[in-house]
Amino acid sequence: DMEPKVVESCMRSRKRQRWKYDTCNTVCGEGGSGNNWASGYMKHGPRAAANVIELVRKEIETTEAFGGFAIFHSVAGGTGSGLGSFITEALRDTHGRKNIFNMVVWPHSSGEVVVQSYNSVLTLSHVLEDSDAVICLNNDDYSSICKRMLHIKKPDIHDLNRAMAKDLANVLLPAHVCGSKWQKRNVLNSICSHVCSHPSFKLLQTKSVPQMPLEMVKYSSHGWRSILKHLHQMHRTTSILDETMDWSTTSIPRSVANSITLRGSNVKDAVDIISGRG
Repeated sequence: DMEPKVVESCMRSRKRQRWKYDTCNTVCGEGGSGNNWASGYMKHGPRAAANVIELVRKEIETTEAFGGFAIFHSVAGGTGSGLGSFITEALRDTHGRKNIFNMVVWPHSSGEVVVQSYNSVLTLSHVLEDSDAVICLNNDDYSSICKRMLHIKKPDIHDLNRAMAKDLANVLLPAHVCGSKWQKRNVLNSICSHVCSHPSFKLLQTKSVPQMPLEMVKYSSHGWRSILKHLHQMHRTTSILDETMDWSTTSIPRSVANSITLRGSNVKDAVDIISGRG
């Protein structure tokens, strides 16, 4: 956001939690973009880009191994869509060889922003030119997950954010690559090389199983074979939910590539099942 009051309120609220933002790494303007993509892109973009690039440069210099950029932004309003598009282009210009991931939060179909459809289309058309991968996080999908799978009657923005963060953490947190040898991976490079190997295919979607409230996990009896079976059927039916799937569907939807990340105990058992050895 570019509104000083909004940024300051975020900084104050985070002081009471474990995660803290560095006040030296914040950039804001004199006001928002008024839900206007052009305002965020043409007005705030050129004004903020130099400061953002400089802060990014300083952060990169403190790292031992820099893998790439993960940009989180919504596309319904003007700042997330317009400024997000401009910053993505600026990072591509200054760091041409580094991977850029855009985590795009798609608006509700019945959203309150009248021009959200225009903002979304304009953002996607620009981001696809400069990003290496675009993960679309649909608010409607995660609202259904919260209501039907997590048993939250009236999910708010915090509930949606937690559900999205869980899915992204499953994908982006450090992991090992399974092969002839188990090797640690550069997450962004690994996803780009395996899933987005062609520059024309950059749109990604995440699916996670099992979907259940955290307090119910300890009572679950799911094994790897059951989890993988449900995940496979979710892929077949393009379902976002780990239930109410049409189990009679056997066709495989079109996709250029798929990647699976396994987390938990006895992961090698799951690998054996996937490879046909188990």
